[in-house]
Amino acid sequence: MKTHALKHRGAPPKWSARMIAGAALLLLPAATWAAEDAWVPDHAHATFFRNNTLQDFTVQAMSQVSTTSGCFVAPEDYKFTNGTQNVPVGAGRVTEVLNIDDTDHCLESGDVWRFVLAMNGCPTTHEFRVRGDGALSVRGIPFVTSPLLTSLDFCGTLVPTRLFARGSYYESGVYITLGVDPYSGLGPTRQPSDPDQLTVTSYNTYLGTASKPERCERADAMARVLPQLDTDVLVLEEMNLREADCFDGVELAAYLWTGDMTSTNDDHIENDSYARSTSGSGTSPNGDDKYGPANGAFPYISQFVSGIPVNGFEFETGGVVILSKYPVTMIANRTYGDRSTPEQKGFIVARIHKSVLGAGARDYYIVATHTDSDADYRQPQIWELSTQLSQLVANQRIPAGARVILAGDLNTTAKQGELSPLAVDVQYSPGPGTESYGQQTLASYYPYSRDSRVNFYHNTGSTGTIDWVLPMSVPTGGYDFADPRSFSWHVFPIRETRFKFAELSDHFAVTGRFTY
Repeated sequence: MKTHALKHRGAPPKWSARMIAGAALLLLPAATWAAEDAWVPDHAHATFFRNNTLQDFTVQAMSQVSTTSGCFVAPEDYKFTNGTQNVPVGAGRVTEVLNIDDTDHCLESGDVWRFVLAMNGCPTTHEFRVRGDGALSVRGIPFVTSPLLTSLDFCGTLVPTRLFARGSYYESGVYITLGVDPYSGLGPTRQPSDPDQLTVTSYNTYLGTASKPERCERADAMARVLPQLDTDVLVLEEMNLREADCFDGVELAAYLWTGDMTSTNDDHIENDSYARSTSGSGTSPNGDDKYGPANGAFPYISQFVSGIPVNGFEFETGGVVILSKYPVTMIANRTYGDRSTPEQKGFIVARIHKSVLGAGARDYYIVATHTDSDADYRQPQIWELSTQLSQLVANQRIPAGARVILAGDLNTTAKQGELSPLAVDVQYSPGPGTESYGQQTLASYYPYSRDSRVNFYHNTGSTGTIDWVLPMSVPTGGYDFADPRSFSWHVFPIRETRFKFAELSDHFAVTGRFTY
């Protein structure tokens, strides 16, 4: 048992798919942001444009208008996207257009900068002015330091524009959001009336160790957002976090399972002989004797890969857990032999039993893992997983022809066929952002599960999909599982706009919908 300051009372409301599609969805930034909503950069004195429209824009000019600090910055000293004063602000992109090295205090409260914005193909321009204390102005409106919502006319196209300024965290910053997010329907949707369809979502929570930034606050925000996901199965990675006085990974899993948000809710897992076990066997209880039936968004839970950690020892687990709307039975829980760190990386296999009144019942097998980022260890792990699956088939733990789905952070783009031992086929089409197997939805907006262009926490400058939800249906030497009749998948961000950075992880979530 672990106690900490209580941050929630009661469960958040459960939203239906229709309610989610039509509301100001917490999973994605919406037009009705509150005052706390922002995309906050991890450096000072920056100006960002966030383009939530389907049109491309350009910042045609920027200049320093006035200064009270006595510091003037030459144009060649500006730091912005491409080194010119024509900065593209593409559809669906977050673009840094100005970031001043403020060692000479060139962006103080009285210093004013000017930006001229145009929509591509339209001669109309609008001027924004930014002041060093985070205040801003557009179309001659007096400078304001609170969020301002206006509408700009570009050749007859009205573009709602949210101006947000902040003069505190990391000093001043300005965030200009164009348009209403047209992608707010990207979250998963399930079909509970069809036993032959299963929706599976994988999400790396970025809660792996105590070194992760804002870990307790992000876990707390995830407890508000993840219950809203309209998915049958939720696979979470990097749930290692275990700290006193912090809402951690075990407590987040316990809440999603039971709906209990009290400060001792981790007792559900710690005191349950099944949930805390590494046995790879047993069936998830729907609640427990101490607290009664589970009332969480996902009332069935797997074991954690390699077991749960104790306070302060995040390496004692593999950090992967499966939560489900339908009964869960453990098939395997194994730790990999080759690991680059003390973390007990491995995999779990769980059977999901989806029963629909009047339509029958079907079994699905979820293989969940988080393999190593170092290829020297990852590749042996993938082969070990393949070998172990062959043994599970040989021992009839997984029947021949079963519906088997791989989910997790595999730490590989699979471009070199690295996942082929796992009976999956990742197909790449020419051009960026077209990873596909079946159909990826709206690939041009969120083409990658890790994308430094639009993810606050993933700021390494890289892009790529390393998180996967795939049918294991390509025949191999050890097993031949069922082919889905159809399959689609897409990447989507999980954000909480009441959290100061909106973003909750350095990964986006990936959902696959399978029809057999």
